[in-house]
Amino acid sequence: MTYRLILLPDAEQDLEAHIKAGNKKQLKKIFALFEELKEHPQTGTGRPKLLRYQQAQVWSHRIDDKHRMVYTIENEAVMVHVIALWGHYDDK
Repeated sequence: MTYRLILLPDAEQDLEAHIKAGNKKQLKKIFALFEELKEHPQTGTGRPKLLRYQQAQVWSHRIDDKHRMVYTIENEAVMVHVIALWGHYDDK
């Protein structure tokens, strides 16, 4: 089953910030994580984990020491909603 990946507006802005920063290693990791999310959003590289203390089921993948990809999964609709790509949870 392939999930449809949707970047929310904040995630799109975060991706633009990564592109402007020009760190090719981070960008390569982000696009690799996008591909992984399409196939298996709950496993893979980047230490995926379900975040505690959230109202919804929010997941996180490590991009590097500073940045995380935060997303939710809709199994019924086969979609992954990427919420953020910049920072470490709430340190924006």
